[in-house]
Amino acid sequence: QKVPPLKKKKRGEAAGAMGDRRKTVASSLPHRTSEAGLRRDSLDLELLHQEFKEAASSQVHDQKDEEEEVPAAEGEAEAEWLEEVGLESLSAKVKKGKPITAQDLSEQTQGFTPAQVQAVKVRVDTLNGTLRSKQKNRKTDARDLFPDTAKDDSAAEPDPEPVSAAAAEPDDHQEELARRSGLGEPATRFFDLSEADQKQVQCLNLIQLTSVLETTAKGTAIRPTRRKKKKKSKDKVSVFGSRLSELVERDRKLYKAKLPDQDMPLLFSRLLAFIREKGMEEEGIFRKAGASARIKTLREAIEAQKGDVDLEKLDCRPHDAAALLKQFLRETREPLLTDEYIETFAATQQLGKDMQLYSLQLLVMLLPKINRMCLRELLHFLTDVAALSDVNRMGSSNLAVVFAPTLFYIRGQKGQKMLKEVEMQVSTAATLKLMLENETTLWHVPSDIMAQIRFVNDQRASGRKASKPKEVKRLLSDKKKVRNDDSQSENVEWVENSTEAPPVKALVPVVMSNSDVRHGVKITEHSTAESLLKTLGVPEDFCLVEVGGNIGCRRLAMKALILPILRANPRLSLRVIAASEFSSFA
Repeated sequence: QKVPPLKKKKRGEAAGAMGDRRKTVASSLPHRTSEAGLRRDSLDLELLHQEFKEAASSQVHDQKDEEEEVPAAEGEAEAEWLEEVGLESLSAKVKKGKPITAQDLSEQTQGFTPAQVQAVKVRVDTLNGTLRSKQKNRKTDARDLFPDTAKDDSAAEPDPEPVSAAAAEPDDHQEELARRSGLGEPATRFFDLSEADQKQVQCLNLIQLTSVLETTAKGTAIRPTRRKKKKKSKDKVSVFGSRLSELVERDRKLYKAKLPDQDMPLLFSRLLAFIREKGMEEEGIFRKAGASARIKTLREAIEAQKGDVDLEKLDCRPHDAAALLKQFLRETREPLLTDEYIETFAATQQLGKDMQLYSLQLLVMLLPKINRMCLRELLHFLTDVAALSDVNRMGSSNLAVVFAPTLFYIRGQKGQKMLKEVEMQVSTAATLKLMLENETTLWHVPSDIMAQIRFVNDQRASGRKASKPKEVKRLLSDKKKVRNDDSQSENVEWVENSTEAPPVKALVPVVMSNSDVRHGVKITEHSTAESLLKTLGVPEDFCLVEVGGNIGCRRLAMKALILPILRANPRLSLRVIAASEFSSFA
């Protein structure tokens, strides 16, 4: 029997059939939320799988050169977690052979939410269990039978009840935290905080993220990846295949004057700038491949010139630069999202709709500075590409498909597993799509985290310490950066029954860039940082900074309303500085 010839479909019909097939495959995947389902249904699964295969083939590191993953010793991961969030005295006590007690936990976690306390308690219970196991297996020593009580009077006193036997009660500060979260304070951009304030945010973010994952996404706890790091000689640092930190360090030494940003590799900045100038309207940018022979030549030139290349003079085309950017990110020795957190990014898809973006906010701020800066710049750039999708046909869905494998592919055996699991691939693309669609909000410090930091700092300044041990004081109120923190007097003069139009709500002093003080500056319901600077006659390249009180240093966004900030931090000092001087000032 003859087989009838296949009828050649028109381009539109073929595309429609392909779209139907993609929807069929996508709709067969398990959806935890309708919003996630909508994001997944719009993904090109065949292209996504092909991109993952290319990401896998881009892993060029020699097997001998790969860092060896080492399983953490019993209790080691828990101890490291406590140290990372600023509670090192708890782990230090276990190292000295003493159990952590309920009183220890209560003192260290005052000002924490019940879920945050539970996250700490889980680690404490594990450490206490490890300690009991070690003590049980330890051989009896003569010193145990005949202790030298003369040297240690406390030896005769029994230890308090361990925390695992007595549940730690949450503190009574939750109503105050809820009130502060509802003050309507404008969003705080993470990069507008001083480094000390950023560290405070990171510590609380890690505690909060751990509690979120352990309570709403069972089995998705953050488990840091430990690897044996091999020292690399300086002559082995190459543009492709090195760590971002190594490249930035080398670029700072070689091209300090040429670096557009001191926290991003030179080639990374050059590629983004080239595509922004030449390729934003190129149809299929990042989807269509460049010329293989030309890309190979470009790579050789880039390595020979250590990243300091003029791509236009090298006859680089937009699609070539796009391919080079993906290769550069795929071949870094450690992923842009880091070994420690790369799996957790995709795991946020297991959360409810209202928690996915919140968890991503917590995550991006935990990345090391160089990784964080590169990710921020990349997402902003891709968002700009998506804004021109009417021309380049690369909306957020398409960009998520072609870039998710570059960012989310896991090195080693887990990566091979990703190639076989469609659901895992789709989760990464859905995550990146969500990040692109919320690129600005992604970098806002959650309001509950900011309220918690302000609350604990206020407790310290008033003498009612939110946590007695020094570690949490350091965690939430670094002495070096909280200015005027010993003063409990408000710098705000509140105004009632104002007859002016619009009504004046407060009067504040403002310190100008030349250190002069403008007293009695009027604040209304509608006053913003921008309007205040205009009233003060300040040039456009200056900014308004909140200093002291219950924060270290925070640059205010131009559209930020001033009145809610005064209510959240009445002991603040408002200062005008040149925008270019913020980093050194903070």
